[in-house]
Amino acid sequence: MKQKMTDQNAMNQKSVDPKSVNPKAMNHRTLALCLKAIIWGMAVCGCLIHFGVIPILGADLARQHPELSRCYWPWVIFLWITVIPCYAVLIWGWRIAVSVGRDRYFTAENAQLLKRIMAAAIGDTVFFILGNLVLYGWNMSHPGILILAVFISFAGACVAVVAGSLFCLVAKAAKLREENESFI
Repeated sequence: MKQKMTDQNAMNQKSVDPKSVNPKAMNHRTLALCLKAIIWGMAVCGCLIHFGVIPILGADLARQHPELSRCYWPWVIFLWITVIPCYAVLIWGWRIAVSVGRDRYFTAENAQLLKRIMAAAIGDTVFFILGNLVLYGWNMSHPGILILAVFISFAGACVAVVAGSLFCLVAKAAKLREENESFI
């Protein structure tokens, strides 16, 4: 009976064999490279969408429905303004990726960059939803667009919450790291 319990405990306590772990699978340089590739991809996609797809689709919509042509430039300018904080976030994310590449995950600088990302996400989300409400109030939008804006704003709020959570974790870890370095 005792042997059976020991076997069951051994099965419940799964241990990782150090020889089975591939140390080259994901190190700080690989992680930084992946982060930078994602950031470049987001920057390119953002440019294509905001400076290519949206103006082209808006122009086509204005051509097909001349009564909507008065809405073209207000919407295009509004959407171009909303993308500015997104590119600031990408720049700050790049700086974090560089820090990760140097094996410096938990630093006060990374914590501050995450705090900026949180603030930018909150500001852009509020601006985006308020701008949509203003354009709707000026009869330059459709209720369906306003509903879509709520979902997009929810995504922005999610980014802000994740960045805020990471800010708290990285700030605490940076403080602990500094205390450990000063103790040694």
